Amino acid sequence: MGQFKHIERIIHRNPDIYEYIFKDKTVDAINEYVEAMLLMAQDVKDRGKLDQPLYIIVDVAESGLYSLRYALTRIKENLIPKVNYLPSIYFVYITDDLSDRMLIEQFKYMDNTRAKDSRKVFGTNERDKAITWLLSNK
Repeated sequence: MGQFKHIERIIHRNPDIYEYIFKDKTVDAINEYVEAMLLMAQDVKDRGKLDQPLYIIVDVAESGLYSLRYALTRIKENLIPKVNYLPSIYFVYITDDLSDRMLIEQFKYMDNTRAKDSRKVFGTNERDKAITWLLSNK
């Protein structure tokens, strides 16, 4: 498991939930997130879990949301070309910042694929509710 300075990576088992807590909103944090996502993809493949949905928590409550454009560009350039074997993925974003919540919701509704139903935003005091939502998607 890689050590990160700008994000905290927690892996919960049974069921597998990958949690990424952003400590700051910097380019380095996004780069570490992409690196951590590559490690997650390899973990899923190595453990033979390709037939099970992936559950991911992205906590930006402390850091705020970084530029979605930069993050998506990094993922498009560095993750998608290397990983073509992931199962369904469900994301939960944790933040209390109203503008961040609105931005995530807008991004979700701009997505015209079925993936738009695989992301949801919760506040910091709704963590248990967020996990319940994640696990309700099978």
